Amino acid sequence: PPPPPFFSNQNTAHARPSCLVGSYMCISVKSTTCARFATGKDGRIYTINMKTMSIAEISKDGVTDLYKLPSLEGRRFADVDGKQVDDYYGSAISMDEAGNFLIGHYFVKPELCSRIWTVYQPSTGKYKHFDIGYPSGYDRETFTDGGITANTGIGRTDVVGRVAGDFSEEAIFYIAPQGQKGSGAQNIRLVYGYAGGNFDDLSLDCDEFAPTYLGGTNVDNIVQPVITDMATFGETFGEHMSYYVLCSCSVSEWDMIGTYWTASEEVRKSCTNFQTAIREAAKTNPKVGVSPLNGFDTFVIDGHRYFVRNYSTNYANNARCMDIAVYDENGEVVATWVNTDYSSTMGYGSITAQPQEDGTALLHIYNSTSKNTSWGDQKCVAAAVLKFTPADAAGIDDVNVDNNNAPAVYYNLQGVEVANPENGVYVVRRGSKVTKEIVR
Repeated sequence: PPPPPFFSNQNTAHARPSCLVGSYMCISVKSTTCARFATGKDGRIYTINMKTMSIAEISKDGVTDLYKLPSLEGRRFADVDGKQVDDYYGSAISMDEAGNFLIGHYFVKPELCSRIWTVYQPSTGKYKHFDIGYPSGYDRETFTDGGITANTGIGRTDVVGRVAGDFSEEAIFYIAPQGQKGSGAQNIRLVYGYAGGNFDDLSLDCDEFAPTYLGGTNVDNIVQPVITDMATFGETFGEHMSYYVLCSCSVSEWDMIGTYWTASEEVRKSCTNFQTAIREAAKTNPKVGVSPLNGFDTFVIDGHRYFVRNYSTNYANNARCMDIAVYDENGEVVATWVNTDYSSTMGYGSITAQPQEDGTALLHIYNSTSKNTSWGDQKCVAAAVLKFTPADAAGIDDVNVDNNNAPAVYYNLQGVEVANPENGVYVVRRGSKVTKEIVR
């Protein structure tokens, strides 16, 4: 079916007067593109078109190829059985803060898909391929032991978290290869990139890893960095391995595991509160609030940490939805967004959060599925760009409106649209211009 038009949708939380507003799109795509995961920046959402081996943008017009990825012809690597396999780009995609892309390879080949990466610089068309291999002093056998149990840490990794920093200067990202069957554990790997101002000099160091018990492992585990400013990057292993938050799947229920045991008190406490909230909600009503999707991110606004994750209001009939919830550092749900026009029974999710200078955050939401029940079992992807406004912020903004001469739309201070404003203070949006006004 043709894609539906953009529309604005907002949903204000009941717990606190934070709000989410934005735009959503649903488009039908051929499954051969295999656009499983996505990343976002500045209100735009990017994925991998595996049919054309290109970086593509998801918009209301469909999947549009932007950058043809460098050819991998002639590149081959040995898989876990020692068989030489032709190289190909996979479905893992991320971006650094400067707009450089990180692309994974081999998404269905255990071991290789967590090792082979490409960094692509759109501004110049330059790229560098990497085989990060195993940490120094380890081989396949010793690394898979990882100090915990056999057969951990070399399995598939389809999805990768955000990149903190700039690959042209200094950057980090984490990966969480799936633990092998029956292991219940995996190795969280830190990948450190350094170029010192010259992209051509970029190197990736991956000697550090942390064995972590999960209770269950999944190809969709997502590890997000808790820092964005590389000036705060420490010098010791304990510091480095305290900079991540892992969201993992256990017995088909998403669970969050906080940072390494040396994490800062602030991060550890907020992670614990968030995890407790998820577990308690699952106990109260296991069909609400628990989503088996892997979409997850964490961000900081004005010194306060937030968590955003896929969330289900009707898990029984909409097991893999693109709805989201935002939690604060106390574990309270402060905002939710429900896509009433889209439901699916399977698929993958991606969430990328980007704090803004005005004290808000852009949330890039993506879902790919092979069965969209709203569109008659069509293979499709859906995407949304939302703006999260914390309780203490004054403004509300629709991220896809650019007509400053548009009619005024009034919102109360809780973010709820008011058709006939009476005496009081309101947030008024005219196109992309937002002001706070007194109505008498």
